[in-house]
Amino acid sequence: MEIIIRHWRVSPYAICFLMSFVCAYIYVALKLRKQGIIKRYIFYMMMLNTVLILYFGLVYTVVTQLIQGNGIRELGFSSLGGMMGMMLGVFIFSKISPDSKTAVFRENIKALGLMYSVSKLGCFFAGCCYGKETDSIFAITFHESEFAPNNVPLIPTEIYSSVLDFAHFALLLFIASRKKK
Repeated sequence: MEIIIRHWRVSPYAICFLMSFVCAYIYVALKLRKQGIIKRYIFYMMMLNTVLILYFGLVYTVVTQLIQGNGIRELGFSSLGGMMGMMLGVFIFSKISPDSKTAVFRENIKALGLMYSVSKLGCFFAGCCYGKETDSIFAITFHESEFAPNNVPLIPTEIYSSVLDFAHFALLLFIASRKKK
């Protein structure tokens, strides 16, 4: 599935992948600014996180394919690798700016649920990360997927994951709002 804007072809996967960064970074930036963290520190942390998310997301995908023994079939970005990259970036930044360590960890951990929920919608549009075959009324059937089996009813794991990841984000927000400092 592709979206055509003028003469550019853009995949919904790429849009969701980009939007996952935008949503998480807006959330983190607003929360950290509210806690008095300097804007340039937030910017540097986000740049470091972006580089590490992309690097580890790609490396994780390549290593996984090599471990499976089929060679490198295609390049992509793993959410799990991206999460590891983000946590490494937060850890590195906490060493650079130890004053804001707790706030940076807290807000980035919450943002991971938001980031995952949006990026998993991209997986749904791409047809990757699909579930097992099912007879359920909640099944999804792909007809032109490059990844999922076509014309086979499947468990929509991407949708379930997206909903649960957003619920995780909302639960962490709720717990944080109820907890005294």
